[in-house]
Amino acid sequence: MLFVKGDYLFDEISFSFETNAAVAGKVVKGNDADLLQEWTNLQENLNNDLLKKIRDKLKDILSAYIEKEYQVKVQDIGLKPKVQEAANIFKNLEDDVFDRFIESIRWQFDAIDPNSAIQKQLDNVNLLLEKIPLPLKESKEVNMGLLYREVINRAIQENPNHRILSNNVMDFLLLQAGDEKNKWYAEVYEKWLDASEVKEFHTGEFYEVINASIHSRMNLYDSGHAKLWKKILLNYYQNVDFKIYYKRRVVYELIFLNLNPNPLNGGDMGSIAGL
Repeated sequence: MLFVKGDYLFDEISFSFETNAAVAGKVVKGNDADLLQEWTNLQENLNNDLLKKIRDKLKDILSAYIEKEYQVKVQDIGLKPKVQEAANIFKNLEDDVFDRFIESIRWQFDAIDPNSAIQKQLDNVNLLLEKIPLPLKESKEVNMGLLYREVINRAIQENPNHRILSNNVMDFLLLQAGDEKNKWYAEVYEKWLDASEVKEFHTGEFYEVINASIHSRMNLYDSGHAKLWKKILLNYYQNVDFKIYYKRRVVYELIFLNLNPNPLNGGDMGSIAGL
């Protein structure tokens, strides 16, 4: 449906399917391994005969799937109009649409044995962990274990919203594994991450934000966290009625956040233009 939607009519769409496995070496009933292998080998230059074979197989697969889903979802009064519309769109698709869809698909079979593939992924993860712009105190093995546990825990959640993984979640998890200052910062960061508009001034909360912002720019200057603290401090400046002394603190901190001085050499990595 993505391919035939009018929204993407003028876009060049491609679909990539990558796997460490290989095409099945043995043809058994229903697996069409020989057709898939031929498609993979000739995907850059499909001839008419092969294109027709693939098209016929694709129609069989999609027709069976759509018929099965249609019988179930058409029973839902709310979904019925959209389901019927989708079924009619599919029924009236011309062969050239199927052909363009087939030609937009790219296969990549790396043909790596499972053990080697797993080790390759672990090595890639370790390399990425070294590039994370956070002051990670624990070993790569510990951080890998923390991330792995979080992925597994979220994968089994029933609520789809609870399965979401984001950079913010990963940052919090890794910072929690560090020293006391980073643990404190991780808790404050999580607390303010989804904070709505600040409307009242409380001295403790205000200095919590100021101190977290300072910790972020001094220790996590490449993390992208400055965006959050800028938003909150601007909110304070624009919406909260408080003494001029505190407003100066906000202005000073916003200037530093925008200049983004590098703690290692003192050079500015940002600018206050437009502040």
